[in-house]
Amino acid sequence: MSSKRTRKDRPGTILFRVDGGNVYSIGMGHLYRCIRLATRFKASNVNCHFVVKTHPEAHCVVSQHGFTSLFLKGEPSPQAEIQAVLELASTREALLFVDLRKDKQRLVERSESEGIRCVVYEDVHVESVAPTLLINPAPNAHRVSAYGKSVGQTRFLLGPEYLVLDPELNAHCRTQFSPAISKLFLCFGGADPCNISTRVLGILLDRDDTFHIILALGPAFGHTASIRNLLQQKDIRKRVSVVENCHNLASLQSTCEAAITAGGTLVFESIVICLPTLALPSIDAEARNVSELMERGLVAGFRRDVADVSDAVLRRRIGDFLDDVSMRESLFQSSKKANFSGGTDRVAREVMRLM
Repeated sequence: MSSKRTRKDRPGTILFRVDGGNVYSIGMGHLYRCIRLATRFKASNVNCHFVVKTHPEAHCVVSQHGFTSLFLKGEPSPQAEIQAVLELASTREALLFVDLRKDKQRLVERSESEGIRCVVYEDVHVESVAPTLLINPAPNAHRVSAYGKSVGQTRFLLGPEYLVLDPELNAHCRTQFSPAISKLFLCFGGADPCNISTRVLGILLDRDDTFHIILALGPAFGHTASIRNLLQQKDIRKRVSVVENCHNLASLQSTCEAAITAGGTLVFESIVICLPTLALPSIDAEARNVSELMERGLVAGFRRDVADVSDAVLRRRIGDFLDDVSMRESLFQSSKKANFSGGTDRVAREVMRLM
């Protein structure tokens, strides 16, 4: 077991335990936000390493951003995985940053008991954990009862002011509402394991619209063949542009007058740049977020997993969103009043206080 360290013996290294890939309920969102934070920390001369499972898409993205990826080879048992992560953190005298969908509790408990300071960032599956710092940016985070039961010296950062979004978003903010749609932005995350992209694109191509469609596909998207086949069959007027592995989505979003996206980070980014958006959740956590945002008049969408929505209902909701100018204008005006910016810097500052 590692020896305990004192508060003054603070690490100059951060070890990110995070996964990403074309896997249902994981996707690439967790990994992307950790990379955003690592980029911030690197600018302050903090060494950042990533511990990820053997999903090739995740390792590729980590490497592309200039960071080291430490493999968890094969499918280790939960106990072996925890031991490997703690040994990596201990030998590097690192602060451990955990951004996993679930199964965090034992890792956090062992980390804290062995004197390895731990930060947990969670917005999908809430667990009763007591790390040094816990961050949950979900709109309903203040109402999570499990947090009130945590013990020890855990510090909480709760609510959308701690969203880790692209810090360059404000430079792409739309200043005027456009009643007409000349470009529609589509993106369903870095992986889209449920292939919502093909489903929605098929519905759109069945409509008699004239606007151009920009479809952004992430690095872990595994259904390119289905998109290609659909375009060959239905995109007679060549209205669709497919953009793969784009590293600056905001520059694409800001050229459009409306968007249909997943219900995770993308929908918050749409709000920041004041882009009227129809949000389609693909997991329960996204459905909760979208429901809260709908209550505040910030997005249109569904309050449940879009996989449980029939094609007929989805087609009708998409039509309502595209055809109802007043509804889209209301979303635009509400987005102008929202403030989801600055979270990346806030989180980085709070974590750096532990260094």
